[in-house]
Amino acid sequence: MTRAEIRLLAAEGYLRTGNVAQAAVLIDSSRVSKGGLPALAGVITDASQVVPGGTACVPRVPDPAQNYQKTKCGNIWEALKWEYRLETAYTGYGNWYFAGRGWGDLPEGTTVHRPIPYQELQVRLEPFYAFGGTNQLGGAGKGHYGLFVGGAY
Repeated sequence: MTRAEIRLLAAEGYLRTGNVAQAAVLIDSSRVSKGGLPALAGVITDASQVVPGGTACVPRVPDPAQNYQKTKCGNIWEALKWEYRLETAYTGYGNWYFAGRGWGDLPEGTTVHRPIPYQELQVRLEPFYAFGGTNQLGGAGKGHYGLFVGGAY
């Protein structure tokens, strides 16, 4: 794990426990110094408030009110996800998948866990099975970005 990942996981913990101010400070560590984006600390007071920046805000997220065809400014949660994805890009195996799974952001039907290897089932004379798919056992539900049946795709 990188320092940035640990810092952003701590920020997620602060957000989940309602300490928005402390989370904003940790998110700003990369958002402001590396990204040159407006600070969240001292501006964002609750988790539903949109990030500063007006029409040039970062991040922008698909808008369900516009049938996921247009975007709107995200909130501090989206800023956390944005920074996490940028900071962990190419640093390890599956970081985006596992984070997206925890946040509920996977496209609908994405497999969220893996079946037992077929060789193991064969030895135990158990039937083969699989997971994933829309409305199937082990498939992700509707995510937040319109990545579901009837959404943007």
